[in-house]
Amino acid sequence: MIWEDLDGADHAITYGWLRDQSNRLANGLGAHGLQRGDWVAVLRGQRPETAVAHIAILKASFVAVPLFTAFAEPAQAQRIADSGARALITDAAQLPKAVALLDRGLELNPVLCVGGAEKNVQDYSGFLAAGSADFAPVDTDAEDHALIIYTSGTTGAPKGARHAHRMLIGHDPGIQFVHHGMVEGSPDRHWSPQDWAWVAGLVNILFAPLRHRVPAIATSRRFDPE
Repeated sequence: MIWEDLDGADHAITYGWLRDQSNRLANGLGAHGLQRGDWVAVLRGQRPETAVAHIAILKASFVAVPLFTAFAEPAQAQRIADSGARALITDAAQLPKAVALLDRGLELNPVLCVGGAEKNVQDYSGFLAAGSADFAPVDTDAEDHALIIYTSGTTGAPKGARHAHRMLIGHDPGIQFVHHGMVEGSPDRHWSPQDWAWVAGLVNILFAPLRHRVPAIATSRRFDPE
């Protein structure tokens, strides 16, 4: 992965880093009491830590609840309550929403924040530092739940579509078709301005390139066609 920060500087993110960080997160969440099949909400934009969260959730057989960062707190609360998410991973930009969600009485524990902590919100870096970098991925079944993607809610309440672990393999031919293939070792780079809370951003532009060893671009900067 290539992470372009807010200042425009590029940072190379390796598979080794993603493995170690996601192992630490998976161990930490498990030590905190989360069990196989528990739901974990992810309220973050295009950042390496967002990829870490999803990898940790999948390898520990938790279930991801991606949340769109542009939604207001009531929309986030509806999706968390509907899914029954037990934990939340967010960042400093979304911290006020996280605090508001806790103030609503939603039982989220832990709530981890990249770049900050407040009230019952723990610092993400410290949480990972306490976890081991060794983790044996859970032997998941093809039909085990992997993530839930909610509709936009343009006609009534948003509806959640649950996806199983087989989803990535089943979805892959369509990704290969629209992107004219993803070939390991090619000079291709894959990026979309779409938030990683939506299936096209998360699966097409993050999961699929990671699977095929083609670098994905992550950036939170505003889209500029130049």
